[in-house]
Formats: sequence, C-alpha cells, structure tokens
Amino acid sequence: MKKHLPFLVLFACLGSATGAGAANPADAVVKVFATVRYPNPVRPWTNGNATEVFGSGTLIEGKKILTNSHLVLYATDVSVQSRRGDEKIEAKVEAIAPELDLAVLTLKDEKFFQKRPPLARARDLPRTQDAVVVYGFPVGGNDLAVTKGVVSRIRLQPLRRLPERGAGDPGECRHQSRQQRRAGRRRRPHGGHCPEPVH
Repeated sequence: MKKHLPFLVLFACLGSATGAGAANPADAVVKVFATVRYPNPVRPWTNGNATEVFGSGTLIEGKKILTNSHLVLYATDVSVQSRRGDEKIEAKVEAIAPELDLAVLTLKDEKFFQKRPPLARARDLPRTQDAVVVYGFPVGGNDLAVTKGVVSRIRLQPLRRLPERGAGDPGECRHQSRQQRRAGRRRRPHGGHCPEPVH
C-alpha cells in the first residue's frame, strides 16, 4: 500500500556537491516509465485504458528514487531505466505526496545503485540569477536532456495539508458544497484534477 509522505520531508533542494560520487549529476538522473489507468469520472466503477507515460527521477540517499507524484499516482506498473538501451528495472511506489507532486520509488534489484551514486542535497537554496543546470527526460526525445540557465524568479507560497480521507477508492473526488463553491474553495483529496459532477 502506498504511504503518504510527511508534509515537509522532501521539501528540500537537490543539487551537485563536492562529496564522493557527485562528479557527474547526470549519473543520478533516470527515466521513469509508468503504466497508468486514470479514473473515469463518468463511470467511476471502471478504470480507463492503460496508458504508457514517462518522466524523470533522481537517485537519492537510502537507495531510493525521487520523482513526481503525477507520473505514478495511478500507475499499475513502474520501472526505471538509466539510459536508452539499458535494461528496465522494476520499481515500486514506496511513498507519495500529491500535495508536493513528489513520490519515492524503491527498486526490486538494488544492484542498480552500486555504480550510480545518489545526488547530494544542496546546502543552500538557489537565489535569483544563480546559474542552474536542469537534467531530465522531457517529452520529445529519448535521451537525457541538459539545459543551462539562470534562476529568474523565486516564488514562495504556503503549503497546506489536505484533510484525511475517509473510505473510498484512490482517486475518488469529493465535490464541494454550494457554500464552498461560492467561497472558491475546492477539495482535491489526491492533488489531482477534480472533474465536475455529471448531471
């Protein structure tokens, strides 16, 4: 069963460091594949067709991989691959925090981590105009993409914990009352898109 991460556990900045094994941050970036079945808001008792999606993940301490929760939230199968042509390794979602769009994966075969050091945590948060390098597997290509730039703007905003869910299936959407709708508040139990009710 997937655990929900404590609210601020992973709200940390990752970056290259001078520690051992951190010579090349690209070695700590992997491609994450997921087979997902999104919920059907019109027929909630059925699942949608299986869809293949992919994204990026980062090796972190503890032989784990940090990725985005929206990638694996409705996944039935998850695997990771270091580079194109390499073997795909079966993964499991160990913890997930949709409110932060973060998830932690573990691998069935931990030998994957032997030659791939984790990315060290940055000691300081970036500042405006700091030089940054972004690694990942964006849509439109199969190989690792590396983009250089500068931090142009930093926006901080408070995060709030979502209310505990009651009984129901994962992905169940609870529609707000008329009073909540007038007040502009919307309850999204899993951090995903909440479809409008069908009348």
